[in-house]
Amino acid sequence: MGRKNIGGVIEFFKVEVSRNFEAISQFYTYPVETYWNESYLSKKELRKSYGAAWSRNIKSNNLITFIMAYGSGSEYHVTTKFTYKRKGETEEKTTLNNLTMKFNEEGKIRSIK
Repeated sequence: MGRKNIGGVIEFFKVEVSRNFEAISQFYTYPVETYWNESYLSKKELRKSYGAAWSRNIKSNNLITFIMAYGSGSEYHVTTKFTYKRKGETEEKTTLNNLTMKFNEEGKIRSIK
């Protein structure tokens, strides 16, 4: 498999900004083993999780600051600068997020945490 998923990681975060769930859902395999603190989500359950996050924020964006592949290239450590604006608030906030993304043999995301 090599390091081919690095491009998939980058493309995933670009598409995620669109808030188009159908486009985003194409990056995942189902059930999703881990999505943050949730386990074994169906597409419907993943849609609900994304919808809940989007309902809290007017806008949000992840800027990738670091990607490192592990082993065969099916697991990645990713650091992002997450900028968001909550509904009802006037200022944007920024945090650094460290996450692990795992891919299956077809290059689909099976886990994000």
